[in-house]
Amino acid sequence: MCSSDLRNTRLECPHYRAQTMLSLAELLGARDPARAGTLVAEARSIAARHGFEGLRAEADRLLA
Repeated sequence: MCSSDLRNTRLECPHYRAQTMLSLAELLGARDPARAGTLVAEARSIAARHGFEGLRAEADRLLA
């Protein structure tokens, strides 16, 4: 997942970067809630900035 995030950042693909962060946050789940929460918050910020409403809603669901 980390290499995917790096690739998406280099290619300037914010949608895929946010999606990768949300997927990784779900995988981390209860094992590392602090890191998962940070990833979700960053993904939500990217989604909101670029108008990706579906990803923003997914981030909100994970934050709830």
